[in-house]
Amino acid sequence: MSKIVAITGSTGGLGSAMVQILAKEGYDLLLINRSEAKTLQQISKIKQINANIDVKYHLTDLVDFNEVKDLAKYLMDIHFDYLILNAGIYNCPIKKLNTGFNNVFSVNHIVNYYLLKELSKKLILIESLLWEVLLIIWQN
Repeated sequence: MSKIVAITGSTGGLGSAMVQILAKEGYDLLLINRSEAKTLQQISKIKQINANIDVKYHLTDLVDFNEVKDLAKYLMDIHFDYLILNAGIYNCPIKKLNTGFNNVFSVNHIVNYYLLKELSKKLILIESLLWEVLLIIWQN
């Protein structure tokens, strides 16, 4: 059984490169993006790299905090092995959201904090494993 990687912001830049590398390595993917059209294009590219992996997607606009809350609930209810919080926005008009934060700060920082907080019970093992890996690297 393949490991499943859930990743936000996988349609461009670093996220796009990451999912292509993960596909080559044989990981199943859950792409969490805002644009369905860009996500479907990315899935097409991924399937050209490795047609044997399972690729699913979940649409979420991280600027909309109600959608972020729904995403947290969704992620609590499904199985995944790794979570990469990659989404970020820049070079766009800054607007104040109903949360009191601006869109750039919210997507780039608040959303990641909120998701980690909400998923913390599910991610404790990953945090523990990460600490052990970092400790091994540091000792060597």
